[in-house]
Amino acid sequence: MDDPENRRRQINQLLDELRDSDTQSLTSRDASVEFDVARNWNIPESDKIASESWGLPKNIKPDYFFNKPQIEHHPQVSFQSKNFYSIGEIADDPIVVEPDSGAVYFLASWSYKKVIFNSSLQGYIKCSWLWRSTLPLLVEMGNLTWTIEQFDSHEDEIQEIFECMQRIDPTVVDSRSSMWGEIVFDLLM
Repeated sequence: MDDPENRRRQINQLLDELRDSDTQSLTSRDASVEFDVARNWNIPESDKIASESWGLPKNIKPDYFFNKPQIEHHPQVSFQSKNFYSIGEIADDPIVVEPDSGAVYFLASWSYKKVIFNSSLQGYIKCSWLWRSTLPLLVEMGNLTWTIEQFDSHEDEIQEIFECMQRIDPTVVDSRSSMWGEIVFDLLM
């Protein structure tokens, strides 16, 4: 039986844990992909530590949005004359990490554009675990398409999750039109 009040409590508990910088509590080893290879990448030290400490969730939305870091030590994806490390895909288009800065981008093949996800790999990891942890509380697993009525009934919780992502990385998760905004608000529709 659907208990909206219980879901709200669970979501609020997860958000409180993340506000307290306890990303570890959101992670799950059985839902994680190994990500130790990042220690050999040319990225900021804080991103290396986050990747080793927390890993990445395997699936954000099965068969559509998932993380699968490359195993090679050197950038493997070339886009607009730049090389990137691959960490996942959305609809067969790569999610990549930029060497040096550690910024995470989505490489959209249909528009041939590089769209920023997060300003750091650490921010991407935190946002990914937050979304992976709260999504099952919003919808039953396997049913990730909502009606307008379902969306409206959970809009406050969805907005709260997005605001938490904004606190993680305010420079890029700035609006509903940002990459995470598109995922949080449009993936469910």
